[in-house]
Amino acid sequence: MNVLKYKIVLIGLVMSWLVAGPVLAAKPVEVVLKGQIEPITGYLREISQSRFILQSDGQFYQFNAEELVSVNGNKSPDRNDLGEGRLIQTSLYEKIRPNGEVEIWTNLDVENTGSDLIESVNWGATEWEMESGNSYDIRDQFGNQLPVDISPGDNGLYRISVQLPVPVAPMETVRLNLKTIRKEAAKSSGDQSWSYTYNVDFPEDRFFVRKIEFPAGTEVDVPVGWWLNEAGGRIFLHSYFYYPAHTVAPQVIEYRLP
Repeated sequence: MNVLKYKIVLIGLVMSWLVAGPVLAAKPVEVVLKGQIEPITGYLREISQSRFILQSDGQFYQFNAEELVSVNGNKSPDRNDLGEGRLIQTSLYEKIRPNGEVEIWTNLDVENTGSDLIESVNWGATEWEMESGNSYDIRDQFGNQLPVDISPGDNGLYRISVQLPVPVAPMETVRLNLKTIRKEAAKSSGDQSWSYTYNVDFPEDRFFVRKIEFPAGTEVDVPVGWWLNEAGGRIFLHSYFYYPAHTVAPQVIEYRLP
């Protein structure tokens, strides 16, 4: 009997996978980059062949192997210097509405690396994710709205199952498009001042990319490690962060509506 295998490349959904494995805690290391004298202390991960990320006190770095001078005094990093286990990339596009609702968009790629057809995709979500997802819309790359079944799973997670109308054949990849709307996600403190909090607490190592769009005319307090981009009258706040497994770090964005 063939074993069904597929690879899910997470491009942008806040979710906790049902597949569990050993998680080893990452350790900070001292890194010297080309053109720098003083070492940078932080978490080092290899995200692809000869491509690294380094997270240090709110500052995020991406660089190639040739830019790496030393790690803990050694010319090349030891495997023990790098965080271990799988590194999942999560990217969010969040559109904040004037009433405090937040529209969240994501893409999910499902690649079939086995020999059988893939006819459904399953993952897990925490209770707070389900409570905040007041609407849940999933479509395939052909625009078909997909039926979603949500049921209690293991370890306090909910199991989400999506049936695919067009099966994924071996060596094929299908992209699922997901949209959620969180009601009252942003909180008003009066005088047009608002705060929007995302509670980071991932069960595995995570490369977390965010792009937040605000209503026109909004004044945004830019946190350390983030950057603001204004174009065509639209306001975007961006960030890249690496979080070792089980890091608890609420990300709070303060802003003022016009």
